[in-house]
Amino acid sequence: VLPHTPVVVTVHDLIPFVMPSEYPWMRRERALPMRQFRSADAVIAVSQSTANDLRRLAGVDPARISVISEGVTPHRQRSDAELSSLRGKLRLPGRFVLAVGTFDPRKRIDVLADVVRGLRMHHDIALVIAGSQGNFAAAVENALVRAGLTAHARVLGHVGDEELGGLYQMSECLLFTSAYEGFGLPPLEAMAAGT
Repeated sequence: VLPHTPVVVTVHDLIPFVMPSEYPWMRRERALPMRQFRSADAVIAVSQSTANDLRRLAGVDPARISVISEGVTPHRQRSDAELSSLRGKLRLPGRFVLAVGTFDPRKRIDVLADVVRGLRMHHDIALVIAGSQGNFAAAVENALVRAGLTAHARVLGHVGDEELGGLYQMSECLLFTSAYEGFGLPPLEAMAAGT
């Protein structure tokens, strides 16, 4: 008989189960972990929202769930010279709003594009998107075309932590149009950066 090894599972979100029609492939891949959540000795949820989803969707006993919120290390403030160098390296517009992440369906790229189109009616401002778009690159590009933003948007792809800190520092604001999150790190990162 093998001794029991305690199992602790950390859950960031259950979005493929909250929005199953948007993520049919993920739901199949994640069916096994749903059973493991119920049998784990302890489950860590990164937010009360995720804890509620664990109880509601996975049937996890609330007594075994601990909520431990995520946190960020604030990015260091960069000098004007460093920001100017980063602006040139990434070919950034003068004034921009920032969106961070992969724009899968729940991130609502169409809503984001419409918001920026509305902002542009009154302000000379561009959109910068930081984050690898992977399979969603065409959807992002199509949304920008429909909103008439192709000349006023910059999709950077993945950026490192140092670059991301500079983007937060230079941006006018963060736009976060997600329909659902387990936690949502970009708003917390933006606040930590003083955006």
